Amino acid sequence: MPLMLLLSLLAPALAQESPSARVFPAAGPIAVDGVLDEPGWSGAVPVTDFSRFTPAEGGAPAGTTEVRFLQDEENLYIGVRVADTDYPVRARVSPREQLNADDQVGIYLDTFNDQRTGYIFYVSALGVQQDIRFNNGQWNMNWNTVLWTRGEPTENGYVIEIAIPFHSLRYPESDGPQSWGLLLTRKIPSEGAKYAWPEVSRNHPRLLSQAAPLAGVTPAPRAAGLELLPSLAVRQADILREAIRPGLDLRMSLGPDSGAALTINPDFSQVEGDAAQIDLNQRFAFFYPERRPFFLDGIHAFQDVSDTLYTRSIVEPLYGVKLSGQRDGVTIGALQALDRSPGASFNQDGAPGFSEDEIGDRWATNTFGRLRVDAFDGGFFGLTAADKRLTDGGGHSDVLGADAVVPIGEAWTVSGAAAGSLTGAGQASAVAESLVGHDVGLDIERQVGVGWNAMLGARDTGPGFRQEMGFVNQSGITTVNLEGGYTAEPDAAWIDVENTGFWAGAYEDRDGDHVREVGLFQWATLGGVHEPSVFFGLQDLLQSGFSHQGWLAGVEYETEPTKFLALGLAGETADTLDFGGIADETADALDPSEPLPARSWSIDGEAAVRVGAGVRVDLYAQQEWFTPEGLETETATALRSRVFYQLTRSLGARLIGQTTTGSAIETPELATSYLVTWLRNPGTEAYIGATQRFLLEDTASLEETTLFAKLTWLFRV
Repeated sequence: MPLMLLLSLLAPALAQESPSARVFPAAGPIAVDGVLDEPGWSGAVPVTDFSRFTPAEGGAPAGTTEVRFLQDEENLYIGVRVADTDYPVRARVSPREQLNADDQVGIYLDTFNDQRTGYIFYVSALGVQQDIRFNNGQWNMNWNTVLWTRGEPTENGYVIEIAIPFHSLRYPESDGPQSWGLLLTRKIPSEGAKYAWPEVSRNHPRLLSQAAPLAGVTPAPRAAGLELLPSLAVRQADILREAIRPGLDLRMSLGPDSGAALTINPDFSQVEGDAAQIDLNQRFAFFYPERRPFFLDGIHAFQDVSDTLYTRSIVEPLYGVKLSGQRDGVTIGALQALDRSPGASFNQDGAPGFSEDEIGDRWATNTFGRLRVDAFDGGFFGLTAADKRLTDGGGHSDVLGADAVVPIGEAWTVSGAAAGSLTGAGQASAVAESLVGHDVGLDIERQVGVGWNAMLGARDTGPGFRQEMGFVNQSGITTVNLEGGYTAEPDAAWIDVENTGFWAGAYEDRDGDHVREVGLFQWATLGGVHEPSVFFGLQDLLQSGFSHQGWLAGVEYETEPTKFLALGLAGETADTLDFGGIADETADALDPSEPLPARSWSIDGEAAVRVGAGVRVDLYAQQEWFTPEGLETETATALRSRVFYQLTRSLGARLIGQTTTGSAIETPELATSYLVTWLRNPGTEAYIGATQRFLLEDTASLEETTLFAKLTWLFRV
C-alpha cells in the first residue's frame, strides 16, 4: 500500500514532459518584414517559459515572450514577439554585431545534437545581427554567415522575424525529420539580466548539454552547393605605388555536413587594424584574434586543446585550401596554405629552423590536419598533425599530438593533451642537428553557477619542443596553476552575485628562472549593471640568478548605467624585474646584464557613448609607467577613439584615431582611418576609405597616406 501511494504521488511529476519545441510548415511564402502576419505563424505552437540565469538565477522576465518556428525547403524561420514590458526597450541602429547594449534574443542551434558544437545567433529588437560559432566551450566571435532579420519595436515590446538559410548551416544527412538542440535567450540590458529557455545553469561547463530538442526539422536534401566570393581591392600608398588585387574565394558544400574552401590571391586586409597594445616589460607575445573569412570557415574542425593552429601565424598566403566535415560523431579538418611572408620566431634555446637568417626570402608551406571523435558522453578524443617548412632548403617543424575532454557528472571536466615535435635545421642554419621535444598538459575543472568552482592545471614543455604554427614557442617550461572560489547569491537588495576566491601559480624554467604567485580576489555584480572586482597577491621572481619578492594588486570596474553610456576602468601595480633589459649601460653603478628590481603601474579606461540615433563614440586610453630601481621612469600612452555613424542597417561610416606616445616609445605616432561601409550581408560588402600616419616629434608630420577600396560579392549556386 505505501508503495502504491508513493507511485500515485510521483505520477504527475513522472508524466510531465521535458521542455521541447517544434518546427511547423510555413504554409506559404514568408516575408521577413518584422510583421508575423503569415498564416503559418498563427498555427505554430510558441515557446514561452523563460527564466533568469544571470546575474542571479530564477524569475521570469517582464511581459510575455513567444518564440515560434517555421520552415520551408530553403530556410528555418524564427518569429519572436515580446509584449507587455514595463521598461523602455532599447533598439538602435548600429553596425552589424554591435548590439550588446540593446534588447535582444539569442538562438543557439546544436544542429548535430552532439552537445559540443553549434551556431549562435543574436538579433536585436531592431534586427541588428550577430553570429558566433561555438565549439567545446570556445566562442568564435568573428565567424560570419548569411541570415535575414527584421525587428520592429512596438508600443510595449518588439517583434523580430528571422530567416536562417539551411545553406548557412551544417547538419546531419538524413531522409527524414531531424531533432536539433535548442537554447533561447532574452537579454534586458536595462536590468543587466539574461533569461533562457529551457532553464540553464550559469557557468555550466557544457553549455549545449542543457539544450532542449527542436523537433521536426526537415531541411531539403542537398547535393554539392557552391559559393563564389570574388573580390577586388585597390590600394594606393603614394603617387608611385598602387596595387590592384583581384582575388577569389570558393566554398563548396560536399553535402549538408561537409565542405571545402579554396582561396586564390586573397586580400586578407582586416578593414580595421589591430588595436595598439603596449607592455613596457613584455615577456610574452601579443595575441591578435583572427578576422579573415577563409580561416574562419569551418573553424570548429581545426581547434584542439593545445591550440596547435594559430592562423595569424600564416601572414600572407598566396593560396589556401581546406576541407572539413562532420558525420556520425567524427569531425575532420585539413588545411594547406603557402605563405609568402612567414614570420621569424623566437626561442630562448636557440632551436633551429625559423630565425630571421634562416627564413631570409623563403616562403613557407603550412599543412594541418585534425581528427576528432565524439566520446565520453559529451567529450571527445582527437588527433592533430601540423607541418611547417620553408622552401629552398629551409628548416621544417612537425607536430603530432593527441587530446581528450572527459566530462564527469554535471560540473566536472577533465581535459588533457600530449604532443611531440621534430624541428629540422635548414641549409642556412648554424645548428646541424634536429631538435625533438614534448608537450603534455592536464586540466581538472569544476564549474557551477552557485557554489564552489575550482581549476587545477599543469603543463610541461620540453626543451626541444617547437610549435611553429601555434601562437608562441616556449620550451623548457613547467607551469602549475590552481584557482578556486565560492559563488553566492546573497539575499541583499543590490548584490546579485558575489565570488570570493584564490589563485596560486608557478612558472618554472629549466634554466632555473621562475615566477611564483599566490593571491586572493573578489568580484560582484550589483544591481545587474555594476561589476566591481579587486585582487591582491604575492610573488617570488628569479631571473638569471637574481631573486626578487614583491606584491601585486589591481582593481576593475565596469558599468552600463544608462542606455547612453557604458564605462570600464582598471588599474594594476606590481613588483617585478626588468625582463626587457632597460638598464642604462652608461650608469657606472649598474650592470646591464643583471635584471633590476622594478615597479610597474598601468591604468586602462574605456567608454562607449551613444549620441542620438545611429551615432556611437568609443574611447579607450591606456597608460603605463615602469621604473627599474635606480633609473628614470619609462612611460607609454595609447589613446584610441572610434566614431560610428550608422545611417541605415546597411550603410555606415567610421572614423578612428589612435596615438602611441611616451618616453619608452621609440617613434611616437598618430594613425587615423576613415571608412565608409556598405554591408548587405557577410560576403556582399563594399568599403572605401583612407588611412594616414603622422610622426609626432616636435611637431606632427605626415609620414604616409593610403587610399583603398574593396568590393566583394557573394554568389550562391
